[in-house]
Amino acid sequence: MGKLGLQISARLESVKQIEVCGSDFRWYIKTRCTNCGELSDKWQYVTVSETHEGRTGRSDCHMKAKCKGCTREVSLVILEDTIKPYIYNEDKEEEFQTIVVFEGRGVEVADFEFRGGWVVKALNSSTSFDNVDLTEKDWADFDERSGESVAIYELQHKIVRA
Repeated sequence: MGKLGLQISARLESVKQIEVCGSDFRWYIKTRCTNCGELSDKWQYVTVSETHEGRTGRSDCHMKAKCKGCTREVSLVILEDTIKPYIYNEDKEEEFQTIVVFEGRGVEVADFEFRGGWVVKALNSSTSFDNVDLTEKDWADFDERSGESVAIYELQHKIVRA
């Protein structure tokens, strides 16, 4: 059972934090079988709110599948207590931060794709921008309360051993 963390990094302009929008947030991933190395050819999503009964029936998982390469049953769990926002830190701007950890049984997360469903909180006001789409890896808007632009630039991700 391997644990892999998803880390993100960005250059922020008047943004305090970036976070996922609740338990139905869709994590778009590609997976790799740890037995035969088969990489999924399509993006698939997993959410905390959708669970499946595990192979033994003793535990639940967030994704259950059969590897196309070796036909082994594989499963993936989102470790809910590891879901954290990406928080602006003036001293460590653009530093990678872990925002979630996945635990795989026979499978590991190989890639991640930014899409919609993010919440962006402004740095200098209480403004919250909901359902932000980060597909383009850059995003900008205007905060009426503070009278300044807010933006996310150069959004990046990496998968690391947790």
